[in-house]
Amino acid sequence: MSSADDPADRTSTPGPYADLSRAPRPQPPRPHSNRPHADRAGADRAGADRAGAPRPSGGEYAGPAWIVVPLRAVAFVIVLPFRLLYDLIRVIGKGLGWVLGGIWNALYRWVLAPVGRAVATTLHYLLVVPARWIYRALLTPLGHAIVAVLKWIGWLLDLVLLKPLVWLLNVLVVIPAVWLWKYVLYPPLVWIGKGFRALGRGIAWMWNVLVVTPWGYAARFLKWTWRVFVATPCSWLWRNVLSPVGRAVGAVLNVVVGIPYRAVRQALRDVRLSLRRMFRGV
Repeated sequence: MSSADDPADRTSTPGPYADLSRAPRPQPPRPHSNRPHADRAGADRAGADRAGAPRPSGGEYAGPAWIVVPLRAVAFVIVLPFRLLYDLIRVIGKGLGWVLGGIWNALYRWVLAPVGRAVATTLHYLLVVPARWIYRALLTPLGHAIVAVLKWIGWLLDLVLLKPLVWLLNVLVVIPAVWLWKYVLYPPLVWIGKGFRALGRGIAWMWNVLVVTPWGYAARFLKWTWRVFVATPCSWLWRNVLSPVGRAVGAVLNVVVGIPYRAVRQALRDVRLSLRRMFRGV
C-alpha cells in the first residue's frame, strides 16, 4: 500500500477544510430572471473575469460601499432635483413653444399674410401701375419730343450761327494769316536764314583759314624746332657727356671721400663703444 492510502497520513495531513475560517461560505440563492438579463450578466462576468476586475456577488459591478453610498446620496439629494427641474423646464418650454408657435402661425396665416398681401396689392395699384402708365404715356413721349426739339435747335444753330461764324472766321482771319505768312513773312525769313547761314559759314571758314591752319603749322614748326634744337642735343649731351662725367665724378668722390668717410665713421663708432664699455664696466 502506498503512503497516500495510509490512515495516519490522512489524519496527520491537514485537509482542505481543516481551517474552518477558510471554508467556502454558502452562497445565497439567486433570484430567477429572464434569459436576456442572465445572458448579459454572464457576458459581463466573463468580461470582468478576463479583465481581472473584482466581481460582487449581486451581479452588478460597483465600488466599495463607503464610496458608492455617499455618491448615491449626493446624487439623490443634489442631482435628482436639478434633473427634475430641468425636465420640468423642458416640458414647459416645449409647451410654450407649441402654444406660441401656434399663435404665431395663426396670426401670420390669418392676419399678417392677408394684410401684407392687401397692402402690397394696394400699393401696386396705387403707385406702381400709375407710375408705369405715367412713364410710358407721358414721360417717354415727352422725352422723345424734347430730344427732337433739341436736335432741331442744334441743327438750326449749326446752320444759322456756327457755319457762318466758321466761314467768316476762315475768310477774315485764317486765309489772310496764311497768305501773309506764305507770301510776306516767310520769304524774307528764308532769305534772312540763308544770310545767317552764309555768314556762319564765312566766319567758320575765316576761323579755319586764319586761326586753325596757321596755328597747326606753327605748332608743327615749334615741335620740330624743339625736337631738333633742344631735345636731340640735350639727349646726346646727356648720354655722351654728362652721364659718363657724372659716373666718373661719382667714382672719384667715392674713392676720395666716401671710403675714407665710412672708415673714419666706423673707427669712431668702435672707439665710442670701447670707451662706453671701459667706463661702464661692461
